[in-house]
Amino acid sequence: MKRLGYTLMVMLLFIIGCTKEENKGENEGYNPLAVGNEWTYQKDEGTQLLMNTSQVKMKVVEKIQVGNEEGYKLEVVEDGDTNYIYAVMEGENLVWYEDEEGEEPIYEEPEDLEIGERWNSRVTINAQGNKLEVIDTCYAEGEEEVTVPAGTFTALKIVCKSSTEIGDTLNLWKVNEEKILYKVKGIGEIKRVVNEEILNIMLNDTTFHVEESYTWELQEYNISEDEKEED
Repeated sequence: MKRLGYTLMVMLLFIIGCTKEENKGENEGYNPLAVGNEWTYQKDEGTQLLMNTSQVKMKVVEKIQVGNEEGYKLEVVEDGDTNYIYAVMEGENLVWYEDEEGEEPIYEEPEDLEIGERWNSRVTINAQGNKLEVIDTCYAEGEEEVTVPAGTFTALKIVCKSSTEIGDTLNLWKVNEEKILYKVKGIGEIKRVVNEEILNIMLNDTTFHVEESYTWELQEYNISEDEKEED
């Protein structure tokens, strides 16, 4: 009986140790995705005339199959509305999707991201009732000191730009967008700034022009225990 008890204890310690090592590996990069990790952001969005403030909470809730690969399911709660996004490794890139089937990408980046790296990111947009996939051109520009409600961090700055045209010469829509992301290893995204310009051109005459923007900043976060080592 003593030998059996000792064996069970060793097995338990081995399982706990493996879980910690697995979680630690999941939390080492710019996108820590161990189950239980959570972040709370303040989001300010609107146009030149009107801005609204809301709170966004994100949490890694489980590992799940995304498309044909094992990935992660994240719960996103904004002003009481709950949605889900999904993350999965595809080749050397971590890809984020709106759907569990892995058919509507919203962002992607290299797993081992380095300063100076350039890549293309697929993005699904809704346009005139249709879902279109456009390409963002992204660049890891360098490191900056960034202050948000959660603290001051040295963060990697990522700049993504896209320009999309929908329609024809009779009714043409143009959407120009710039996203700036700030990420910290072992913590994730701490700040995002998005600026969007939308134009509607009918018969070569601009009839509609609006500029929209939103910013979110990290308020607090919780990375699973033993995942992120303190400096």
